[in-house]
Amino acid sequence: MPNSLRPFSLAALLVVLSATRVDAQSEVAVLPGEPLRLEIVGPAGAPIGARCSGRVMSAAQDTLIVASAGTCKQGSYLASLQVIRGDRGSRTDHMAYLALGGAVVGLVAGKLVGGTTYNKNGTVDRSKMWAGAGVGVAAGGVAGYLWPAGPQWVRVSTPRPLRVSSVELRPGLEVSLARPEGR
Repeated sequence: MPNSLRPFSLAALLVVLSATRVDAQSEVAVLPGEPLRLEIVGPAGAPIGARCSGRVMSAAQDTLIVASAGTCKQGSYLASLQVIRGDRGSRTDHMAYLALGGAVVGLVAGKLVGGTTYNKNGTVDRSKMWAGAGVGVAAGGVAGYLWPAGPQWVRVSTPRPLRVSSVELRPGLEVSLARPEGR
């Protein structure tokens, strides 16, 4: 090995040896009040494979108490969980940004491919440039539509025991029209 590579090799070796496990760094904690999705994986008498969503009400030792917002029946299960960790943005934003980027790339490509040509009136013909922009907008819009959007669901590392409570969560709005007393 040449002498010039020794410091780099030693530094790389130290980085590799001192690195922590990637699994330990990616451990996901489930917190009370957090929405989650679950798939029941046990015990034997449970509806294995059933999927539903809910909200963590509390955590008692290693068991989560979950209020169901879906089709989960009340009971104690072993479940594979997913929680939200981040947002991937909106599909509309993705389509707009990528369509704009596609238009710019299409304009430049159309200009480079078309070169400088003149039409019969003696003015510069820009039809290939605008056609390139149109193709770029369409391609960028499709790519933006296909780009993942919405909340980013992350799987909790191992299945956890949980208890689904009988409380069902349903979004709602309450309006009070009572007049304050004394007025």
